[in-house]
Parts: sequence; structure tokens; C-alpha cells
Amino acid sequence: MSRFTPINAKKQDGDKDTNLSFAAIILCPDKGLSLPLTPDWCPWIYPFDGQYPQYSNGIDPSRRAVSVKYGLYTLAGVGPDELQKRFNAANTLIKEKEDDVFLYVKMLNSIVAFLSDVEKKVTSTCESNSLRIMPIVLTIPRQWCVKFEAVCRQVVAQVFHHEPLNVFFVTDAAALANVILREHLGDIRKLGDHRSVLFLDFGAHSMNGSIFQIVYEGDQKYHFYQFGFIMGAGGGSNLWSYLVGERCAKLYQEKTGEPLSNEKLHAILSHFNKHKHILGPGYINSSLIVDQRHRIVLSPKELSTYYNMAHQGVWPMVKTALLTLKKYQKRMNPVVVATGGTVRHSALREQLRSSCNKVGLPPPVFAESEFDIANNSGKLARGAALAEGDRIT
Repeated sequence: MSRFTPINAKKQDGDKDTNLSFAAIILCPDKGLSLPLTPDWCPWIYPFDGQYPQYSNGIDPSRRAVSVKYGLYTLAGVGPDELQKRFNAANTLIKEKEDDVFLYVKMLNSIVAFLSDVEKKVTSTCESNSLRIMPIVLTIPRQWCVKFEAVCRQVVAQVFHHEPLNVFFVTDAAALANVILREHLGDIRKLGDHRSVLFLDFGAHSMNGSIFQIVYEGDQKYHFYQFGFIMGAGGGSNLWSYLVGERCAKLYQEKTGEPLSNEKLHAILSHFNKHKHILGPGYINSSLIVDQRHRIVLSPKELSTYYNMAHQGVWPMVKTALLTLKKYQKRMNPVVVATGGTVRHSALREQLRSSCNKVGLPPPVFAESEFDIANNSGKLARGAALAEGDRIT
């Protein structure tokens, strides 16, 4: 029996949100096979202009694109108020769907085109290795509700000619936890006798968190399980880019009287995403040049404002998670492990350190630097497959 796991993950390359990637792996424990499907897919689709291809596994700066994850929101049929609580950057899509009765169909066709490209690679790999896919496991944000899961399950089952009941979901944080606890537990033990771990994944679209407890049976044997507490909040690096892009388009329109083209917006955001780790809070002398000719610039204050707006839904959740973890301090010696490309930003690191200190927890551990797990989305996909296969997690 083999297990296929796709996972949305960001390439750790200067925090380039335009280079979001979709990675997948085929896992067959019976044969000892772990087959990452390379290269990763580019998850940008083009449903808006009615042109083809609707998916090309690449970025076309001349066309308006949207990520598959945001595209699923138009299929789920949620209202703007419900959406605002999860991914407010996708509100525009909901409004557009009300104006364009064909957007649902165009979005569905684009997502199907994307998944069909993945399915071809999966099928050919399985045939080459005499495998048959049983469960399909997808990593999703914690805040996705039943509507989103139902839509995602239906589309995936349709494209992969699979039974919907064999399509499963694992939260981003749980997938990361399975990777770290299976492959880097020794690194955690070097930091102390920690028996409770809060995993916080600061991804491009959202922040997810889960508490896991570790039970040791001697020096070599152990097991771990998720301790009920699971949380998620929309917002993060991608939303910051979205808000900055909106502001750039508005300023350009006001200054020139012309709309900002897709090519120019793409160039601006590519530059912003490449350098965003040195923009925003803490960088009072770093501005963003939108258009030099027309002297359009986003000030450090504006960049910081949009950074804070993008993360405002995250920190109340983090505080709740830290207070929950604090309850186990005496008997479990808890620790916080932070993952995700967004934690590269010094402002987020400082805020997380400060939040841990305020509730009396030790400083957080940043997995990228401590455990060297950056730029390996295949590990995360394998973690999701392992989480589904091991019911205790």
C-alpha cells in the first residue's frame, strides 16, 4: 500500500511569496520507499482572463494569477464575513464571484488543470514502481472548516479517480511536528528534558499551532501524541504582500491616472518579497520604491503598518497557545518550536521571544536554524503521510 501526500509549502528563498511551491511525496512503508516528486509545482492558476493555459506550472507576469489555496475559497461558497476570519486577502475573490457568474467555473477548471498535472506525475511514478495509491493526505491550515475540506476532498477525488473517503487532511503544524519529533528529537533533548512541545508554524498564508506531548520509555524508546490543543489563524507573509500590493496599485492610480499593470505589480512585489526580511518593523530607514519616475514610495511607517495588519489575527492565538502551554510547565518542562518562512523576519522573532518571556516560558526554538529543516518541503509531506498512518498522532 502506498500513500500520496501533497503539501503546500513555501520555498525558503529570500521569502519570495511569488515562488510558493506545491510539493508531493509517495510513501510506501511496506517496500521502504519514500519518493519525493520533483521538481515542486508552482501553484499559481490563471482563471480570470478566460485565456489558456489556465495552469502552466510557471509564473506569467502579464496575467493576473491567484494561488490554488485562495482559489478554493471561491469554490467553498463562504461569505465575506466568514472569510474575513480566515483569509481576508481572499475577500476580493468572493466579491468578484458575485459579479462574475462564470468565475466559479473558471476557478474550478483552473484548479482541476493544476491537480491534473500533479496526477499525471503521481500516476507515472506509481506505474514505474508497481504501486497503487490508497490514502491521499493533504496538509491544510487549521482554520479551514468543513466546507473547505468537503470541496477540496471532492475536487481531489475527482481528478485522482479516487474514493472521497480515502482523502484525508492533516494540519500544517501536525505535519511539521511529525517530522521534527521523528527526525530531530535528539536536538530537542539537547535543549533540555522537554516533554511538551508547542509547534507554531508561521506560514505564508496562515499561522497554525499544536501541542504535542512526548512519553519516554528509556533512552531509545518514546512515543508522542497530539494533546488536543490545535489552533489556526489567517494572516502572515502573503497577506502582507497582498496589502502592500493593494496600496501600491492605489498610489499609482492616484499619481498617474492609470491602473498599475500586472507586469509592474509583479515586478514590485517580487522586489518586495525578496527584501521583506529587512523591511517593516525594526527597519526605520528602509522604504519601498514603487515607481521612481513618478516618485511613488511606501514609507517605513506604512510598511510596518501593513505588516502589523497582516499579523493582527495571529498574536491573540499565539498568546492563547502560550498560556495553555504554561499550565504544563511544572511537570512537562514545555518548549516552543517555531517554523515557517515568516519567522525569518526579526520583528516576528522578537515578538515571539517577548511573548514567551511575558508568560514565563523559555525562549522559543527556531527550527530552521536549530534543526536545519529549511528548504525541504518533502520532509513536511512525509510528516503528513506519517501522521495519517500513525493514528496515535
